[in-house]
Amino acid sequence: HVRRGDGDSVAGGDPVPERPEAGLTTDFIRPAASAPGRLFQRRDFHMQVKDKKILVVGMARSGIAAAKLLAARGATPILNDSKEASAFGDTLDGLKELHCIWRLGCPAMEVLNEAEGVVISPVVPDTAPSVVKAREMGLPVIGERELAYELAAGEMVAVTGTNGKTTTVSLLGEIF
Repeated sequence: HVRRGDGDSVAGGDPVPERPEAGLTTDFIRPAASAPGRLFQRRDFHMQVKDKKILVVGMARSGIAAAKLLAARGATPILNDSKEASAFGDTLDGLKELHCIWRLGCPAMEVLNEAEGVVISPVVPDTAPSVVKAREMGLPVIGERELAYELAAGEMVAVTGTNGKTTTVSLLGEIF
């Protein structure tokens, strides 16, 4: 059973029911006060990051990709990791040509006042003190994968689970 990112079925069946408790919908400007349990309501995400300072917590490969994506959409990424820049070697060189704010070697908590939104690495738990504080401050918080989904053009298929992902993706590659 394959579903598109917009909740419609691709291969039959009922649409995916909304799961507000999963916190998977977004609105990068305002928390969803009208939808208890939801982090954000989705709406024209691309336009919402333009001209915003967005804190990217965690500068591994996906954090670098998130920063590049945000910069390409007109945001100013604030690059943050607890490691100093020297720990990354030349890994971050591709970001030097972009308009970024560099905040490496310090906790994310110390950078929150500069941000208008936060993108967290998959390894940063929702219960991390900086994530909790960001939400208390009213800052939108989104994961890197969700960011990619929100800013991607076209349709998207997600394949998850413990077993069978490679086989399923190979099959989808043949179908689409």
